Amino acid sequence: MFLELLQSPYFSIFLIVALGFMLGRIKICGLSLDVSAVIFIALFFGHLGVFIPKSLGNFGLVLFIFIMIINPVLAQVEKKGAVEK
Repeated sequence: MFLELLQSPYFSIFLIVALGFMLGRIKICGLSLDVSAVIFIALFFGHLGVFIPKSLGNFGLVLFIFIMIINPVLAQVEKKGAVEK
């Protein structure tokens, strides 16, 4: 049953993102992979033969790059106090 679920591209993407965020929250000696863990989980799933349609894969890559660029910018803005909680 689990292998049948992995053939669904939407379930596979959900699982990759969920596992990536869980792995990214683990800290070892004060360091964590954070959002980058998602790409490592995706590479691992690709090695196992999980297939994601090219259009969804490209969207995920663009979203990943956007998050990696915007995250430090938001951290700087928040540090200056421009964003109030």
